[in-house]
Amino acid sequence: MLTYVLVAEGSSDASLVPVINWAISNAGCMYINPIVADFSSLRKKPNSVLDKILACRSLYREADIVVVHRDSDNVGWNCRRREVEEAWSQSAYTKGCVPLIPVAMTEAWLLVDPIAILRSLSNPNGNVPVEFPAIGSLENIRNPKECLFRHDQQMSGLSRRRQEQINVFQVRSGISKYISDYSLLRKIPSFARFEDDLIEAMNMVAF
Repeated sequence: MLTYVLVAEGSSDASLVPVINWAISNAGCMYINPIVADFSSLRKKPNSVLDKILACRSLYREADIVVVHRDSDNVGWNCRRREVEEAWSQSAYTKGCVPLIPVAMTEAWLLVDPIAILRSLSNPNGNVPVEFPAIGSLENIRNPKECLFRHDQQMSGLSRRRQEQINVFQVRSGISKYISDYSLLRKIPSFARFEDDLIEAMNMVAF
């Protein structure tokens, strides 16, 4: 069994767990124990990447791999990766570290499967025509979160007034569970890099 802990930027980013689980199982590990880091028990909440990694070292000793999530935002993928790598080096943590850096943010990855969005909306038979960007261009969207939320509302099939009442954050949290073909994500460069880093880390641990 492989145990990993996800250090997510925010609580909503726990939606990355099904994606990570798929990547791990696709790399040959069928028994997975995912943990989403929870620092609520700590008197002083960690803010920096380094502090979060150090907190994981004390809280989750059973973890084989630590997946550190950072959206690239406006900083860029390379800068975020250096941030994670430097923090990891400073922590002297001996477990495997996997940077998970969507460009520009997690929501870009959630736009790969319109059917998954419909299912998360509890509207699986929805047929409102909505134009989606090509998967290969998702990293070029200036604000993926805004794009996803707008698509949620449009695809709901509801009146404009009722669209505004949709809990888009709840819809977002469910999309990754309904993605039918996670391999679509491999068309996104930031996911392909994550998968390569994950496989390298898995090859370094015994599970």
